[in-house]
Amino acid sequence: MAEFVKDLSRSWVLASGVTQPDMRSGSIHFDQRAVVPGSGVQLLASGADARTYIAEGAFKLADYWPIQLLASGTLRVQTPYSMQTGLVYILDEQGEEVIRHEPSPYTRRDYSSTTATVNDTGTYYMYVTLNGRRSCEYRVFTQIDGSTLGN
Repeated sequence: MAEFVKDLSRSWVLASGVTQPDMRSGSIHFDQRAVVPGSGVQLLASGADARTYIAEGAFKLADYWPIQLLASGTLRVQTPYSMQTGLVYILDEQGEEVIRHEPSPYTRRDYSSTTATVNDTGTYYMYVTLNGRRSCEYRVFTQIDGSTLGN
Protein backbone atom coordinates (compact mmCIF):
# COMPACT_ATOMS: atom_id res chain seq x y z
CA MET A 1 0.00 0.00 0.00
CA ALA A 2 1.08 3.56 -0.57
CA GLU A 3 1.31 5.57 2.62
CA PHE A 4 0.80 9.33 2.86
CA VAL A 5 1.65 10.88 6.22
CA LYS A 6 1.47 14.31 7.83
CA ASP A 7 2.79 14.27 11.34
CA LEU A 8 3.01 17.03 13.87
CA SER A 9 5.45 16.65 16.74
CA ARG A 10 6.15 19.20 19.40
CA SER A 11 9.03 19.61 21.75
CA TRP A 12 8.33 20.14 25.41
CA VAL A 13 7.00 23.48 26.62
CA LEU A 14 6.89 24.80 30.15
CA ALA A 15 3.32 24.76 31.38
CA SER A 16 3.74 28.14 33.06
CA GLY A 17 5.05 29.78 29.90
CA VAL A 18 7.77 31.40 32.03
CA THR A 19 11.34 30.50 31.21
CA GLN A 20 14.83 31.45 32.19
CA PRO A 21 17.52 32.27 29.60
CA ASP A 22 19.05 28.79 29.87
CA MET A 23 15.72 27.01 29.25
CA ARG A 24 13.97 26.30 26.01
CA SER A 25 10.78 28.21 25.49
CA GLY A 26 8.06 27.91 22.93
CA SER A 27 7.52 24.84 20.87
CA ILE A 28 9.01 23.42 17.71
CA HIS A 29 6.63 22.23 15.05
CA PHE A 30 7.68 19.61 12.57
CA ASP A 31 5.17 20.02 9.78
CA GLN A 32 6.56 17.20 7.73
CA ARG A 33 5.03 14.91 5.17
CA ALA A 34 6.27 11.57 3.93
CA VAL A 35 5.19 9.21 1.17
CA VAL A 36 5.95 5.53 0.69
CA PRO A 37 4.78 4.23 -2.72
CA GLY A 38 3.44 0.75 -3.29
CA SER A 39 0.53 -1.51 -4.25
CA GLY A 40 -0.09 0.16 -7.57
CA VAL A 41 0.05 3.76 -6.31
CA GLN A 42 2.94 6.18 -6.53
CA LEU A 43 3.48 9.90 -6.14
CA LEU A 44 3.97 11.77 -9.43
CA ALA A 45 7.31 13.48 -10.09
CA SER A 46 8.63 12.58 -6.62
CA GLY A 47 6.13 14.99 -5.12
CA ALA A 48 7.31 18.06 -7.03
CA ASP A 49 3.69 19.11 -7.64
CA ALA A 50 2.33 18.15 -4.22
CA ARG A 51 1.05 21.15 -2.31
CA THR A 52 0.11 21.72 1.28
CA TYR A 53 -2.62 23.83 2.84
CA ILE A 54 -4.30 24.67 -0.44
CA ALA A 55 -7.79 26.14 -0.49
CA GLU A 56 -8.88 26.02 -4.10
CA GLY A 57 -12.09 25.20 -5.92
CA ALA A 58 -14.77 23.22 -4.14
CA PHE A 59 -12.47 21.84 -1.43
CA LYS A 60 -11.69 23.48 1.85
CA LEU A 61 -8.17 23.56 3.30
CA ALA A 62 -6.39 20.43 2.07
CA ASP A 63 -3.13 18.72 1.23
CA TYR A 64 -2.93 17.90 -2.48
CA TRP A 65 -1.15 14.80 -3.75
CA PRO A 66 -0.94 14.06 -7.51
CA ILE A 67 -0.68 10.28 -7.76
CA GLN A 68 -0.34 7.70 -10.49
CA LEU A 69 -2.34 4.50 -10.44
CA LEU A 70 -0.22 1.78 -12.02
CA ALA A 71 -2.98 -0.84 -12.25
CA SER A 72 -6.73 -1.04 -12.58
CA GLY A 73 -8.95 -2.86 -10.11
CA THR A 74 -10.27 -2.11 -6.64
CA LEU A 75 -8.95 1.16 -5.24
CA ARG A 76 -8.92 1.17 -1.44
CA VAL A 77 -8.46 4.17 0.88
CA GLN A 78 -7.96 3.79 4.62
CA THR A 79 -7.11 6.24 7.42
CA PRO A 80 -5.74 4.16 10.29
CA TYR A 81 -4.73 7.33 12.14
CA SER A 82 -6.18 10.79 11.76
CA MET A 83 -6.68 13.80 13.95
CA GLN A 84 -8.45 16.96 12.81
CA THR A 85 -8.68 15.49 9.32
CA GLY A 86 -11.73 15.66 7.08
CA LEU A 87 -12.74 13.78 3.97
CA VAL A 88 -10.20 12.17 1.64
CA TYR A 89 -11.07 12.55 -2.07
CA ILE A 90 -9.47 10.99 -5.12
CA LEU A 91 -10.38 12.57 -8.45
CA ASP A 92 -9.62 11.43 -11.99
CA GLU A 93 -7.97 13.60 -14.66
CA GLN A 94 -11.32 15.15 -15.61
CA GLY A 95 -11.95 16.18 -11.99
CA GLU A 96 -14.66 13.57 -11.41
CA GLU A 97 -14.81 12.07 -7.93
CA VAL A 98 -13.60 8.47 -7.94
CA ILE A 99 -13.66 7.85 -4.21
CA ARG A 100 -14.59 9.70 -1.05
CA HIS A 101 -13.44 8.36 2.32
CA GLU A 102 -14.57 9.75 5.64
CA PRO A 103 -12.38 9.09 8.68
CA SER A 104 -14.22 8.14 11.84
CA PRO A 105 -15.41 11.16 13.84
CA TYR A 106 -15.29 9.04 17.01
CA THR A 107 -11.77 7.64 17.09
CA ARG A 108 -8.33 8.53 15.79
CA ARG A 109 -7.59 4.90 15.01
CA ASP A 110 -10.06 3.82 12.37
CA TYR A 111 -9.36 0.76 10.25
CA SER A 112 -12.44 0.96 8.07
CA SER A 113 -11.84 1.48 4.37
CA THR A 114 -13.65 2.78 1.32
CA THR A 115 -13.35 1.08 -2.06
CA ALA A 116 -14.13 1.91 -5.67
CA THR A 117 -13.44 0.18 -8.98
CA VAL A 118 -11.05 1.96 -11.33
CA ASN A 119 -10.73 0.82 -14.92
CA ASP A 120 -8.03 3.24 -16.04
CA THR A 121 -4.44 3.70 -15.00
CA GLY A 122 -2.86 7.13 -15.10
CA THR A 123 -2.90 10.37 -13.19
CA TYR A 124 -5.30 10.94 -10.28
CA TYR A 125 -5.46 13.61 -7.61
CA MET A 126 -5.83 13.00 -3.90
CA TYR A 127 -7.07 15.70 -1.55
CA VAL A 128 -6.83 15.18 2.21
CA THR A 129 -9.00 17.87 3.77
CA LEU A 130 -7.76 19.42 6.99
CA ASN A 131 -9.78 20.88 9.86
CA GLY A 132 -6.87 23.05 10.92
CA ARG A 133 -3.24 23.61 10.18
CA ARG A 134 -0.99 22.69 13.06
CA SER A 135 -3.33 20.33 14.85
CA CYS A 136 -3.76 17.96 11.89
CA GLU A 137 -2.12 14.58 11.74
CA TYR A 138 -2.94 11.82 9.34
CA ARG A 139 -1.85 8.52 7.90
CA VAL A 140 -3.64 7.59 4.66
CA PHE A 141 -3.19 4.21 3.00
CA THR A 142 -4.07 4.00 -0.68
CA GLN A 143 -3.78 0.85 -2.75
CA ILE A 144 -4.99 -1.16 -5.69
CA ASP A 145 -5.95 -4.48 -4.11
CA GLY A 146 -3.63 -7.28 -5.19
CA SER A 147 -1.16 -5.05 -7.05
CA THR A 148 2.57 -5.29 -6.41
CA LEU A 149 3.51 -2.54 -8.89
CA GLY A 150 5.54 0.26 -7.34
CA ASN A 151 6.65 -1.81 -4.33
